[in-house]
Amino acid sequence: SSSSSSSSSSASQKTEPLIFHYGNDDNVKKSNGDTTRIRLSGLSPRRSAELEDELFSKLNNDDGSDDRLVDPILGRVISRKGLDWIRSVLMPSSFVSLGVDNVADGRMNESITVMIQPPTLLHPKLADIASNVAQLVQEEMASLIRNEKRSQWFEDTNLELFNPEEDICVTVKISPREITTPSISSSNTDIANQGKALANITHFLAVYSCKGGVGKSTIAANLAYQLASNGGRVGLLDLDVYGPSLPLLVHPDDPTVRQSPPNDAGTNSNTIEPITHRNVKLMSLGYVSPTSGVPGSGDPSSSSAAVLRGPMAGRVASQLLKNTAWGNLDVLVLDLPPGTGDVQLEVCQSLSLSGAVAVSTPSRLAWADARKGVQMFGEMGVATLALV
Repeated sequence: SSSSSSSSSSASQKTEPLIFHYGNDDNVKKSNGDTTRIRLSGLSPRRSAELEDELFSKLNNDDGSDDRLVDPILGRVISRKGLDWIRSVLMPSSFVSLGVDNVADGRMNESITVMIQPPTLLHPKLADIASNVAQLVQEEMASLIRNEKRSQWFEDTNLELFNPEEDICVTVKISPREITTPSISSSNTDIANQGKALANITHFLAVYSCKGGVGKSTIAANLAYQLASNGGRVGLLDLDVYGPSLPLLVHPDDPTVRQSPPNDAGTNSNTIEPITHRNVKLMSLGYVSPTSGVPGSGDPSSSSAAVLRGPMAGRVASQLLKNTAWGNLDVLVLDLPPGTGDVQLEVCQSLSLSGAVAVSTPSRLAWADARKGVQMFGEMGVATLALV
C-alpha cells in the first residue's frame, strides 16, 4: 500500500484528501490474459450499483462486532451507528457514468473507492483505519463475487486462483468534514460577526512563556506549520501586541491585510481576511495597515514597540482574535506575549482552550517563571500539554 497527500496554496486553504491504495497495481495493469484479474470497470451500471449497495451496507451497518471498524483512539465504530465517517463506496464504472476522472495516478481505474470523512486529517491513526477498511472491502467483495449468480459476471477470471488482497484493488480517500456554522442571532452586528469568526474553529492551542526571549514565537510558528504539513487546517495568531514577531519569522508573498468581502446580504462583515502562507492562516498586529488606527501596527521591519496600557492591550488582542475571518480550522495556534497579564487573561476567559504549550530555557530564572505560567493556566482550567 502507499499514500499521498498535498495541499493547495489558495486563499481558501482547501485541503487535499489523503489517498491510500491497496492491492497489486502491477496485476491491474497486466494484459487481458491474466486469469486472476478482476475487471470492475466493465460492469454494467446496474451491477455496479448492486455491489456498491452491498459493500456500503456492510461497512455502515457494523455495530462494533468487527474490530477493524473501531477507531483505535476514540474506541467507537466509524460506521453510521457510531462516528458516521464512511460517506460512499464507488465502483470504477460509477466514475465513468458520472463523468469523473478516476485515474489519479494510474492506479484507480480498476479500484473500488471508499470515501471517509473524519473531522480532521490530524487524526494519528488514519493510515491504520484506511488499511482496515480496505481489508474488509476486499474480503467482502471476494465473498460477493463468489456468489453463484455474480460469479458469472467474471467468467474471464479464475476465481479459484485469485487472491483478494492482490487482485481486488481498493482506494481509500480521506478528506476532512466541513465544519458547520451554528446559527448566531444577535441585535448587535459586531457581536454576531465576532461569534461567527470563531465558530468554525475546533481547537484553540495557546503557546506561552513567562520569560521573554526563550523562543516561544519560533516554537509556535514551527508547531503551526508542522500541523499544516500533517494535513490540518491551521491558523497562527501572534498576540504579542507590544512587539509582534510573526512578520519577522514569516514572509508571505503578499502580506497585505484586507477587509472581508460583504456578506450575502450585501452588508460589510466588519472582519479582516487572514494572510495565507503555505496553508497556514496568519494574523499579527505587525501585518495590519498603519492606517488602521491600532497602535504599533504597520511596518514589520520597524523596531519601535507599541506603548499600550494593560487593558488596552487586552482589547487589541481580542480584536485581532475575534475580528479575523478564520474560516474552517482544526487548530488555531495562539502565540501569547510573555508574562501573565491582560492578554493572557483575555484569551483564557473568552475562549475554551483545548490546551497549552509552555516554552522555557534551562536557566533557573526561566524555570521559576515557567512554573508561574503552568500554575496560572491550571487555575484557569487549561492543561499544559507539553513543555519545550
